[in-house]
Amino acid sequence: MLPWEQRATEVANLLNPAFCILLLREAIRGFEEEKSQGMPYSLVFFPLPLLLYAPIRQALPNSIRTKMFNWLKTKSDISIEFPEQANFYSPHTREALSFGLSNGIISITDTGLLKIQQSIDVQQDTDTEEVRDLKNKARFVGRWLALAGEDSTIYRMWGVQP
Repeated sequence: MLPWEQRATEVANLLNPAFCILLLREAIRGFEEEKSQGMPYSLVFFPLPLLLYAPIRQALPNSIRTKMFNWLKTKSDISIEFPEQANFYSPHTREALSFGLSNGIISITDTGLLKIQQSIDVQQDTDTEEVRDLKNKARFVGRWLALAGEDSTIYRMWGVQP
């Protein structure tokens, strides 16, 4: 990953750690709505590629009742693209996690689960429609991951080696 000052302005703005942890926090919140123990560390690498890569984000189902495995069977192009996107977004996920952990926004339990520690003070009325949409989709992704099965099964469904 390029040093911060060498990143293109657009990339630096979209993938800045504060914005990324905002999305990850919403995904963790969604996961906790379904499973109160917190999101496994291994699954935190799914939200950003699912949310920030437009072709995948736009194809996401509207309901958590849609089973991930069944949905992926009908979206072979997405499952083919996902490993490359996951690889691209991994450094940004790690950077956001570092920011979130160092600022007390999230924590990691002794068993490797991510938990929300505090809210980020973001004025809801200053969110753009796109940011609100991304936050809602992030919460959806967290809930969907919580209901999709074991971590290793989710990785296999998406064609990623854990």
